[in-house]
Amino acid sequence: MTKSHVGNEIARKRELSLLKSLLRRKNIPQKSWARIISEIIGGTRKTASRRLADESVLSLGELFAIADHFKTTVTAMLQSDVPAEKIVPGARKALLRIGKSQCACTVVTRKSAPEAQDLFVAYEDEAEECLVVCPTDDAPKGKAQRGVLHLHVDAFGTSGPVVVIVDDEQTATLPFFRFIQIDGGFNTKYFSHPEPVLALLETRPLPDGYILDWTLADGETSRGLIEAIRRVDKTCPIILLTGTIQARIENENDIAELVRTHNIDVLLKPFPTSIIVEKLKSVLNRQTQMHFAAEAEY
Repeated sequence: MTKSHVGNEIARKRELSLLKSLLRRKNIPQKSWARIISEIIGGTRKTASRRLADESVLSLGELFAIADHFKTTVTAMLQSDVPAEKIVPGARKALLRIGKSQCACTVVTRKSAPEAQDLFVAYEDEAEECLVVCPTDDAPKGKAQRGVLHLHVDAFGTSGPVVVIVDDEQTATLPFFRFIQIDGGFNTKYFSHPEPVLALLETRPLPDGYILDWTLADGETSRGLIEAIRRVDKTCPIILLTGTIQARIENENDIAELVRTHNIDVLLKPFPTSIIVEKLKSVLNRQTQMHFAAEAEY
């Protein structure tokens, strides 16, 4: 199995111990666990018992089935308490990059250079202002690298619609990034500043939607980025997030103009993340229906 395939497997699956934690919180007797698992995700009780004993992995589809059964969300399951023996000292939040895909992760690195057996390495990305983890063969030249001792993926890879998030506050954005990707089923790409997105607009296919923070670093706003997006895509959903609209009247006027001329949606901070997920799904579903209707008329 290639390193890329190893990374994709990590990104798509989680330990069955997450389900065990959920069953404990629901006060379900342990003798009933195998029966419940077999009813939710299929298979026999014997198979379910073996999976519990081995603490094998859950596919993304199985996680959603479990979340639906217990009327919770995948995010809530992933945020369950981690057993004390699984807490790893020295862990840092980072972005895992596999090919063109990336997702949030937690990583523990060596204090020295990578060693021959290291499948992944970590390096500081000045442009993104964060620690980045990637397969050893994909590591950029000329950057100081450390070997990865422990890698814990915080979000699943997905083949859903591509949604770009731009926000310069990385610490606050990563949990949001995680929710959009896991609960929303979107293929989410995060950037801390607009320049990489401008480069992305030169490629095809274009992203399916954008979530932009109004206020970016160095006093910059998302106005220029919105205008650039609309030059190449007139209809894709753009959701603008702002917490300053009530503080300065010029912000309100600027944003009102963008709403009128570029067909964007505005959400005031703080906001429930689930609203953004449903807004994106609603707009994308409506566009899909319009596309099929146009084809039918043709």
